Amino acid sequence: MAKKRRRKASRSSIFSQVWTSLVAASKLLWRVLPLAVILNLAVFVLIGIKGGLYADSGLLVHRLEVRPPEALSQETIQRLEKRLFGKNILRVNLSSLAEELEKDPEILKAELSRHFPSQIQIKVSRRFPVASIRFSPKGNWGLISEDGMILSVLEKPDASLCLVEAFTLGKKEPRVGEKIKSHGFQEAMTFLKAFWENPLSTQEALTKIGLDSGGHVTIMLGAGPQIRLGRKPLDHLEAFQKIAYLLESDERYKIDYIDLQFENIIVKRKGNG
Repeated sequence: MAKKRRRKASRSSIFSQVWTSLVAASKLLWRVLPLAVILNLAVFVLIGIKGGLYADSGLLVHRLEVRPPEALSQETIQRLEKRLFGKNILRVNLSSLAEELEKDPEILKAELSRHFPSQIQIKVSRRFPVASIRFSPKGNWGLISEDGMILSVLEKPDASLCLVEAFTLGKKEPRVGEKIKSHGFQEAMTFLKAFWENPLSTQEALTKIGLDSGGHVTIMLGAGPQIRLGRKPLDHLEAFQKIAYLLESDERYKIDYIDLQFENIIVKRKGNG
């Protein structure tokens, strides 16, 4: 008898557990089901609204604004107008269009935005040449931007820009659209920018920058002498005050090079061993 009672009690306990689980599952289902229905309705409504907006003739692009106006060529603007005008403003892929514009070496960044109901605005930041660079003694010159982009290739350098000679970088000729990432280049450009902002630039013209494969920078002020600045040229800009007296006298033409990399400045005179 006792065994039968225990079996009945055990079965009753199992049934009770199963029933409790079913009740809990049903309560959870009743809680989740309305939420799922609401979400489905919301998605359905949004799809309907989206479809209505895509079909709205008032949202067709018919104006393109470029800032600054001269940032893009008329040819480029006309090509964009032909491509975008009459297209629903919501269907214009702004990021893809920005990437396409930035393939132009002269465009640093393109930012596009929608101005409802029918205008696309394009803000353009352009690159400008800061120096002429060549990679071999008899090679062509490339006009290069501050961030190292080759903008155009010339047979002769631009006389208004500083010259950069980089003969040991493993390159032969500049190529439009190529970006120079060699060690030391950015340091050289940072120095060039700082030099322009320094009072010394009103007295001396920075005519040439030399850059080797190790990132060492040398410069030439006017007709010389050569000044060695090493891998951290900007750190030695203040040291120019210490050699100002040499640059202001005829002694400069007797100097082969000046090395500012060390605490004790080295002045190597021509003809000295």
